[in-house]
Amino acid sequence: MSNSMCMDPAKKEYTDDCDIVISSLWDELYEKKGTSNMAERFLYVIKHFSKNKNFNDIIETDEWLCDSENPDLGDDTKCICSQSIHYGVYIKSKLNGNILRVGNVCIKKMFGINSDIIDQAKYIESKNRYDRVGVGINRMCTSCLRYKISIDEPSYKTVCKSCYKMGLKGVNNGLLLDGKECVQCKKKVLKKDDWRTKCHSCYVKDSNSSNRDVIKKCLSCNFVLPDSEKWKMYCTSCYIKNHKNELK
Repeated sequence: MSNSMCMDPAKKEYTDDCDIVISSLWDELYEKKGTSNMAERFLYVIKHFSKNKNFNDIIETDEWLCDSENPDLGDDTKCICSQSIHYGVYIKSKLNGNILRVGNVCIKKMFGINSDIIDQAKYIESKNRYDRVGVGINRMCTSCLRYKISIDEPSYKTVCKSCYKMGLKGVNNGLLLDGKECVQCKKKVLKKDDWRTKCHSCYVKDSNSSNRDVIKKCLSCNFVLPDSEKWKMYCTSCYIKNHKNELK
């Protein structure tokens, strides 16, 4: 089967046609290997719709990120492993734009505990739970992911008092389900009306990289200045030569 898009190209969202394509992939796997194992089905489907075809490369490059929340899915909804799910998340490939629907259990099992997608899935799971049973008077702590910050608190307060006292910081980098993607890491961490195109983390990373690559030369003799002396305009020899009268 060709690597078809699992999304509506116009609306850029998951459609019922995606379920038909995924079901046909399960059949294809059975014809090839004679297996209906759920883990095998998950790997077969996600590799089919990924840019990378090796699962280790998929994990190492963080190709898939959580795209949006998935409220009440109903009783007939299935994960790409074929397990029936009632709650889950949509994940999106930042390399080819494909969108898949995955249950929370598969997210944790397949992507590993240290993956960015785990933090995002936990965030979405907590938000869905609060939307179902919460009363709307608190907002989420970005460290423990519990709704313990009053909505009356200033917006810069992103961790609850308990996490703050323990020195803990946010773990999800400000994930915004309805936000704008950073052009570099493809995470929805910018507000929709934000003029920036890169998140703070990517901006700092690029700035540090650029500073390391700058070669500073003496303005007089073109001698390359060491990193510790990049603030200087002249090397020591030229400085003494140019200011010898002042130094007497």
